[in-house]
Amino acid sequence: MSYSNEYRKNRAALMELKLPCYWCNTPWTPKFQADHLVEKDAGGDDTPSNLVSSCAKCNQQRGQKYKTRKENARIVARNKAAGLTTSPARTKEKTGNKTETFFESTLSTDRKSVV
Repeated sequence: MSYSNEYRKNRAALMELKLPCYWCNTPWTPKFQADHLVEKDAGGDDTPSNLVSSCAKCNQQRGQKYKTRKENARIVARNKAAGLTTSPARTKEKTGNKTETFFESTLSTDRKSVV
């Protein structure tokens, strides 16, 4: 992964502050990472207001949840285009001491099985 000069500069400034993990409040360690509040491919940027101090565990958990939600959205869009119906189900996930709520789609179809 290639990081921009802006990201490197803002990450260094953030790490100098030695803030606890934004998600679980674990005390800062030199292994902490800068986490994007809004992911770059979702319109986020590398500005200081979009970067928070994060322990590796919370950053990895958030990254995996984001990838899963993105994949679910792709599948829902594909199913909708294929004429299948989807209904949203509210899901809450906990990352550290913060709870995120998002909608996950479940698949259902009116088509009958062909035997």
